[in-house]
Amino acid sequence: MATSLDQINPKSKSAYIYQWQIFLYNQGFTIVGTADSLWGQHTSTATEEFQSKYGLGHPTYKGTGDVYADAATIQQAQKLGFDFPVIPNLEIPAQSNSVLDISHYQGTVDFQKVYEAGIRAVVNKCTQGTDPYLNDSSYSTNKTQALKAGLLWGAYHFGVKSTDSSNGGTAQANYFLDHVGKDGDTVLALDWENIGSRIMSVSEVVDVINTIYNTTNIYPLLYTRKDIIVRSGATSSQLDILKQCPLWLSAYPWSPPGTLKMPVLPSGWNSYTIWQFSDGTHGQGAVPVNGIHGPCDRDIFNGSETDLTSFWTANQY
Repeated sequence: MATSLDQINPKSKSAYIYQWQIFLYNQGFTIVGTADSLWGQHTSTATEEFQSKYGLGHPTYKGTGDVYADAATIQQAQKLGFDFPVIPNLEIPAQSNSVLDISHYQGTVDFQKVYEAGIRAVVNKCTQGTDPYLNDSSYSTNKTQALKAGLLWGAYHFGVKSTDSSNGGTAQANYFLDHVGKDGDTVLALDWENIGSRIMSVSEVVDVINTIYNTTNIYPLLYTRKDIIVRSGATSSQLDILKQCPLWLSAYPWSPPGTLKMPVLPSGWNSYTIWQFSDGTHGQGAVPVNGIHGPCDRDIFNGSETDLTSFWTANQY
């Protein structure tokens, strides 16, 4: 999935995007805020402005509408001093508190190799909305194989904006719990992420959390990004509910080789429980895991292996 050295696009390594953002900024193009190693609209616009200045085309990346830096753009930039950073094979070591989140997109997984690679817990997609066609086809098989390999097991629900009361937050929570089952071996999680017009509203998120808690007496892990919470318009009472959930923070800050930049927490949180530091392409430690084909999300628990096991045991449904 990594880009070649003749272009930089939304799927390029974080270090390449970061270096490109710094170059654009130094050339006088507005990227807004600080370089964050993520290819957003501002980076796309600044790239297009750079191309216009030098009479270059504006290629878009795989029909997404995002303008990217193609070979001609890179060649022009290199005349002005741009160069790709040297990235050593730097990996956050596979530690005994490492976690993976997966779905059917990973295909067949060798969970014994995953365990031997230092992973100790796996969270697998289970449901999305209330649509049975979006239930994850790998869930049951992966659960059996993961537990057999000695891994801790978790399930996440991919929350989506409701179209009516039949698939609102309460309905989605009940649908999720029905499909997880009450086996006493599963940690629950809600995936709240930006999917454009289908992003779940904060009131729906609160409904999911309250329904899960009222049914199980357990607050689910809340997987999200800082900017989603900030932009959600959550009231103080809604934030109080969100903060009851152990935070599973998605953040891919890039830092110079040999260092690791810790994520910035949302206001109101003093710590995270799990940190997703890479999606397999972006972020420090964006490397494969033995037993899984291709890129995969990488996560780490905030504590030791003993702490991880204790957390899992206390929050299983």
